[in-house]
This record gives sequence, structure tokens and C-alpha cells, in this order.
Amino acid sequence: MGWVIIVLASAAGVFCLYWVIRLIRDGSFAVSCFERGNCIVAGHKGNGKDLFFSYVINKRKKPHYSNIRYNKQTEILDPKAFNIDPNTYRDFLNGTVKVIPKTLKENMDYYLSDGGVFMPSTYQGDLVKLYPSLPLMYALQRHLLNSNFHANVQNLPRLWDKLREQADYYFFCTQSKRLIGRWFIQKIRYYETYEAASQNVLPFKVDRRLIISNDKRQLALKHQFDAQNGQVRYLYILNHLPKEHYDTRHFHKVVYGVEAPRRGETECSSRKGKKNSSK
Repeated sequence: MGWVIIVLASAAGVFCLYWVIRLIRDGSFAVSCFERGNCIVAGHKGNGKDLFFSYVINKRKKPHYSNIRYNKQTEILDPKAFNIDPNTYRDFLNGTVKVIPKTLKENMDYYLSDGGVFMPSTYQGDLVKLYPSLPLMYALQRHLLNSNFHANVQNLPRLWDKLREQADYYFFCTQSKRLIGRWFIQKIRYYETYEAASQNVLPFKVDRRLIISNDKRQLALKHQFDAQNGQVRYLYILNHLPKEHYDTRHFHKVVYGVEAPRRGETECSSRKGKKNSSK
């Protein structure tokens, strides 16, 4: 009986060690993607897109721009500030680039929350007028500011194609579960190419029995999958939300002019409080 307990304890220890290493490795990999290039995070409502942004921002511990406040290092900035008017692609083609004043800071990434609202692909004509040179800045941001531009959106095709098709890395938040308190576990799909991300390609499913038997066909199929889709895999992120974190209902105040009701408070009481305070 004693050896059974030892075996079970050893197996549990190996299992826990595997997940500790996995969580550390996956978290570091995700952060490194944001450090190296432009990232787009997609996912259905409530699956932790801003939570993932918060994780990356707090891990990097660097000042940054955003349209909502994630922590004390956030500097609120309208994405229109990333225009480099009056320059266009034509100016670079013709060698007629105009010198403009530099108003943005170096080494400060931009995190755009709800990109499908601020830059919806269905309003292509309006976006070209509002952000005529933002796609150009998006492509040259490493040269101009040594920084990156990140956006999250519920559905990848909703984001302006001039941004989504130029990104370097793509993430899809599939699940977010609270463990205890402000600790969350997130399951995220990572894509290396836009084509695979837009088609919601699932990671290659390995038949472990064939791997153990050193089956060459399995290896060939994996190489073929990677050649067609780039790297596709699941990441697991252990996320601790700081006490001072982003407002999960930020746009309530933007639209209605008042803070969102607290838990247990009704919408009417929130509005009533505003009326009373204004008298």
C-alpha cells in the first residue's frame, strides 16, 4: 500500500510541475509576442480580451498608450493621434514625404480596446477619412517610435482590414475562468498567420500513440500543417488581476455619463444618484 501512495504522490508532483512550467512558459511567450510586434486579440464577449491585455501590460511594467485605463502607467490617447498626415503611401512611392513634428513618445505601445467599435471594417469609407495615414504609421511604427500597436475585437473580421492583415501575431481568447479572488486561468489560441486566424484553424491534434511508435507519417502531417497554417497552439495563462485594474464597464460612463451600477444596484438608482448630486 505504501508504494502505491508513493507512486500516486510522484505522479501528482510531476503533473503539478508540468503545469507550473507550462504556465510560466506560455505567459512568457505571449508577452514576448507583444514586445516583438503588433498583436490582435479576438474572442467572444466575456472571454477575457481586456483581461489578457491587462496581463501583458502588468507583466511588461512599461508606460503605454490606450483608449481606456489599464493601470497607473496608462496614458489615455485617441487612436487618431497615430496619423502622420499629410503623408500617404504615395508620398513614400514618389519620394515626397513631408517632415512633421513628433508628438508621440518613444517605446510606448498602444493598446486599443474594442477595436470593432473604434475601427469597424463596415465603415471603411469613414475610417479612411478619420485615419488616413494610420495604416502607414502601423507599418512603420517600429521605425518611427520603436513601439507596437495592439487591438482587441470580438470578431476578427470586424476590425479594419488595413490593420488586421498587417499584424504580426494573433490570439483568440477561448475561455476565462475565475479560480479564486482575482486569480483567473485563461485558455488562448495563438496564430502565427492571419489566414489561419481568420479561419479559426484548430491546433494540430497529435496522436500520441503514433508519436511513441516514431510514426513518420504523423511527423509529415505535422510539418504539412505548419507549412500551411504557421504555428497554431493553445496557451494557458495564469492571470492575477491587480486591485487597481481596468474598468470592465468603461463605456457605460462614456455613453451614459455616469459610472456603471455596483453589484446589487439598479440602473434607476444609479441615474437617480446622478440627478440628486446635480441639484
